[in-house]
Amino acid sequence: VQHPTPSPIDPRIRIANLSRGGQIEFLVINTAQETLPLALLGLPQGITWSNIQDGVLGGRSWARGIN
Repeated sequence: VQHPTPSPIDPRIRIANLSRGGQIEFLVINTAQETLPLALLGLPQGITWSNIQDGVLGGRSWARGIN
């Protein structure tokens, strides 16, 4: 089963799709020095994020999202 990769609104955010089988998993990386909102198009429902507070991703940091 393939799962589409969401698209970030801000080009400074990179996404790696680590999904396999029925498990959906994304690694999101903020390449900017400043904090950015985690705004993604096409994000599946039910994703739980690590390292995300108040919907923002800290500068030069990453978060893992799984279903």
